[in-house]
Amino acid sequence: MSITARAGDKSDRMRHIIENVRSNEALYKDIEVVETKSYHANASAQMPSKALTGDVTKSRYVMQQGKLYSRMEEKGQTAGNSGIDRVSLLGFDGQYTRTRGGDTANVHEGKMNTCKIFQPHTWLLSHAHLCFPLSLYLDGDKAIATHPLAGAYANITVRCSFARSEEIDGLRCCKLVCEMCAKKSPPEPYAVRYVWLAEDRNYLPIKAIGFQFGYSKDIPLESASASDFREISPGIWLPFKRSLVVNDEFQAKKNQKTVVSNTEEELVEKAELDPRYGIELFRDIPVSDAPVVYDVKDGKIIRTRITQNPHPAATHWAWYIPIVVLVLIALGIGVRFFKKRNA
Repeated sequence: MSITARAGDKSDRMRHIIENVRSNEALYKDIEVVETKSYHANASAQMPSKALTGDVTKSRYVMQQGKLYSRMEEKGQTAGNSGIDRVSLLGFDGQYTRTRGGDTANVHEGKMNTCKIFQPHTWLLSHAHLCFPLSLYLDGDKAIATHPLAGAYANITVRCSFARSEEIDGLRCCKLVCEMCAKKSPPEPYAVRYVWLAEDRNYLPIKAIGFQFGYSKDIPLESASASDFREISPGIWLPFKRSLVVNDEFQAKKNQKTVVSNTEEELVEKAELDPRYGIELFRDIPVSDAPVVYDVKDGKIIRTRITQNPHPAATHWAWYIPIVVLVLIALGIGVRFFKKRNA
C-alpha cells in the first residue's frame, strides 16, 4: 500500500513517508507470528559471569481484534556456565491482562502496555528498543511523547529526515537519517541511525546502521538487515529473516577497531493475518497456581495473594537440617564415649 507523494521539499517527502508507514502499519494489526531468535556472543570477548554467551528464544505472538497473547521460551548459557531456562506468558482478553513468569503472576485490570507484541515495522530495529510504532519514531520526539511506552525517548530529541532514494536487493528504497540529540539548545546529535525502507514492501525496514558518537563516528555499533520477504496476503509482505551484528563499543573507542561483540539471527516460522482464536487463548494464562499473584489496577498493586510456598520442597527439607546436625553430633559423642570406655 502506497500513498502518492506530492512534489515539494524534503519535509514534504518525509511527511508522506510517515503517512505511508502509518497506513501500512495498520495492515498488520491482526496477525499471528511464530519466530525463533538465536543470540551468540563473541567467544574471545571478556565478559562478566552473568553475561549471556548464547541464547535461543522461541516466541509466539497473536494480535486479534484488540486482544493479545504472547509466549516466550528462552534457553541459554552464561559466561559463568549457568543455564537459563524460562517461559513467560501474557494474555489480554479484552478485560484483564494476565502475565506469568516463574513463580510470579500478575492480573492487571484493563490492557497493560507492553513491548511483548510483534510489530513488523520495528522488527529490524530491535537494538533501538522501540516499544511504539515506527511512524511515531519517524515523526520525532513530540509524536513519541504521546505514547505511554516512550521510555527514554521522552527525554531526548529525535529528528528524522529523508536523505535519498536507493536500491537494495533489487528493491526501491528511501534512505532516512534519524538523529538523537540531548534536549538542549542548540540540539547536538550524540547518535544517528540510518534506516532504509522498502517502498514496494509496505515501507518495511530492510536495512539499518547505527552510530554512537561517544564511541566512534566511523565504526557502526549496530548493523541490521532484513531478507526473505514473503507475501503473506495479496499486497502484504513480511521479511522472514532478520540479522543483526553488534560491534564492541570499547574497541571502537579505544583502538578504532571493528570487533564483533555479538550477533543475532531471527527466523519467522509462521505468519498469518486475521487469526481466529477463541477467548480462552487470551484468558487462560495459568495464574491460579502461581505461588505469588499480584492484582494490579492503574499501574499499582492493590492486592497480593500468596497461595503457597514458592519452593515447598526446599523449605520442607530445611526443617530437618538442624535435627540431622544434632543426630550427627550425638553420634559423634557416643562413638568417642564408647572408645574411651573400651580403651
